[in-house]
Amino acid sequence: MKGFQFRLQRVLEWRQHKLELELTKQQRLRYDLNQVTLGISQIHAAMVEGCPADPTGAELAALQQYLDRLYRDQARLEQRRVELNAALTQQNACVLAADRDVKILERLKERALTEWNHAANKEIEELAGENAINRWGRA
Repeated sequence: MKGFQFRLQRVLEWRQHKLELELTKQQRLRYDLNQVTLGISQIHAAMVEGCPADPTGAELAALQQYLDRLYRDQARLEQRRVELNAALTQQNACVLAADRDVKILERLKERALTEWNHAANKEIEELAGENAINRWGRA
């Protein structure tokens, strides 16, 4: 009997590669989301630190411009965070689908290997039985 070969091995390998790519995309989105969240935290810290105790009129105008810029940056980062959360949700679904596809093929491979093992064991038993009959007939 020839050795076990899974007919869909190349498909399994391709799907495993696709899963790795999807996981890499997911990891990148999580990293980007963490960076945006960190940026928002830094803006909040800058807003608190940027207020002097007794500001003059010129300092108040400069402070207001600074705070306006921080608010715009914060709004931009908040929008980016919403976009990244949506993209991450979509990517999570892609990862689950790719993982499901890989697991289906892995189960098929296991089932095919089990069937091949049963067929190989049956063939060995038949050969052993024929061998025993031949020995008994010669004796």
